[in-house]
Amino acid sequence: MARKRKKRKSIRTQINKALRNAEKREWRNITRLPSKLLLLEKHLNDLERDDVSFAKSLIQYYQKNERLTEKQLPYVDILLQRANVETIKSRSNRTHYLYLISDGEYVKIGYSTNPKSRLNDMQVGRAEKLKLVASVECENRQKAKKEERLAHQACKDLRIRGEWFKIEAMHWFKEYYEIEL
Repeated sequence: MARKRKKRKSIRTQINKALRNAEKREWRNITRLPSKLLLLEKHLNDLERDDVSFAKSLIQYYQKNERLTEKQLPYVDILLQRANVETIKSRSNRTHYLYLISDGEYVKIGYSTNPKSRLNDMQVGRAEKLKLVASVECENRQKAKKEERLAHQACKDLRIRGEWFKIEAMHWFKEYYEIEL
């Protein structure tokens, strides 16, 4: 007689269920833990082989039991640190940069914690070579966002689409921030 295999619920289903039941639970970090586990699952490739198997076992335990033990909870943060993943709270306080990325004809004005990484991400979908023309350090995300808005407003007549502007926007950037391009 063949046994029916029990369909395994996805981690997202488990997390949604856990969040709905969060008020009934009395163990710590219930509201942040599911999102941390999602981050961990997303960044498994950034871990070493031994850490990957341990991370998978934590995720599987959570899927099965809808919770982690007190001893397991700290390991989620440790594994996220090893994968160089920062939680949302720490990202906003990190140094951000207002940057100019150009394809030779147009320039993109944006902000990021890592402009070089942003350049690499953008380059994947583009045939023409992109270049990081300039970056200006900002104290945190809010200040970078404010500076970006200021730059977009100042160059609004040069806007092509979204965050892309005519190459002349570089001149405003150079004069306003007193930098060499």
